[in-house]
Amino acid sequence: MRILAALASLSLSFSALSAGSLTTLDVQENVVFFETSETKATSLSCVSADNAALYSLSLTSDSGKAMYAMLMTAMASGKAIEVTSAGDCGVVDKVERAASIKFSEASMATTSKARFKGTILESAVYTNGALYNLSENMSSSPNFFLQAPHSSLNRGISGLNALNRKNHIGSVNATGWLTAVILPEFVRGTNYTLFVEIDGVTYSFTGEYSGGARNGRPVWGAFSTPHVVSRDNLQNMYYPVLKTPEEVISLGKGVPFYRSLRVFYQFDTATAYLDRGIKQYASIDFMYGNPQ
Repeated sequence: MRILAALASLSLSFSALSAGSLTTLDVQENVVFFETSETKATSLSCVSADNAALYSLSLTSDSGKAMYAMLMTAMASGKAIEVTSAGDCGVVDKVERAASIKFSEASMATTSKARFKGTILESAVYTNGALYNLSENMSSSPNFFLQAPHSSLNRGISGLNALNRKNHIGSVNATGWLTAVILPEFVRGTNYTLFVEIDGVTYSFTGEYSGGARNGRPVWGAFSTPHVVSRDNLQNMYYPVLKTPEEVISLGKGVPFYRSLRVFYQFDTATAYLDRGIKQYASIDFMYGNPQ
């Protein structure tokens, strides 16, 4: 175990929040020690001088394990984190205990783009007409995913909530892959954010629908040969078709999760999203399995 020298403690009020990139990460038995690049402005009276930069957390609790997973992600990505102090030295004597950790807002967009390059979450495609699955179910129906012929799958689905602009689409506590996300159609000029929480770490994807059509729907997924609708004496119509989860995974585009997945979306104050004819359902598609 690290020897934590017991020098004279500083009698200062503690700083509840500090931010910076991770510079040190050390695990000893069931205790994690870490430091960030941000110098703490103040220190707790229980913290010794030579441990002033350190935080500690315990791996014996679920919250501690979740924070350690975030620290591992921060170390790999180099992105800044924000640490909230517990205000005590409850894990190890003379070392400040961390109560919570989150990624700083400034680094979220860059983190998301770099983390998901080559997967379905790398970029969104906008559709302003029908979207089909291989069973030829249209995305205007809440049964778009529920009727798909993949009995091994589980899905989430959500309609727009006029009172709460941050809407939960779906969650699962398991291992597997996220293979598609469909948001509702928004009117031109609507700003939105997709939140994907993977194993306790939240990634955000922001965008604005600014296409030529009046309404547009953001879709993250992989696509098959378009669905063709023949019309008498008129030009055929071609509609995008989402690939099956098995196909997405075989292409290496599925997004793995090892403990949990939660997906939300949020949109701004545009009021015309409930116009008649706009497809109002949001959905996710995912498949259980064991990502390597």
